[in-house]
Amino acid sequence: MSALNEWQSQISNWYQLGKHDQVDTLIPLIMHPPKEIWGPSVSLEQGKALACWLDGCLRIYQYQLDQNNKQGAYEYLNFAYAKLQAVACEPETDRELKIWALERLDQLIVALLEHCSRCHWTKECESQVESYIHFMAAQQHIRLLDEGPER
Repeated sequence: MSALNEWQSQISNWYQLGKHDQVDTLIPLIMHPPKEIWGPSVSLEQGKALACWLDGCLRIYQYQLDQNNKQGAYEYLNFAYAKLQAVACEPETDRELKIWALERLDQLIVALLEHCSRCHWTKECESQVESYIHFMAAQQHIRLLDEGPER
């Protein structure tokens, strides 16, 4: 069994247990996924694993919020954001995977800004917006390739 299949099996077991408020076994899976999860190519197996990884990050984020750990929750959002930025920037990564990562970054920045707003972290919110704009501007060539000449 490949490392990716083994990891997918472990995270699937966590989901099947149904105790989603218990993240002790989820955290190591999210923090140490197999290298293949990040690409460079896209497969059905890899795509499913990456979606589970991101969902796991968001579940840990929610758990941290439920525990009133605003800083810990914020760190998990930023962790997911940084990992997906790395996927989008990797030259060897398939364009389809890069676009998927960029689309998730669009969603994550909204969550990050909402979190900062709820916590009244104005300067952090401004910093996130500025960083997002610069990063996305640098990645615009990926999205332009996706649109094609007829758009």
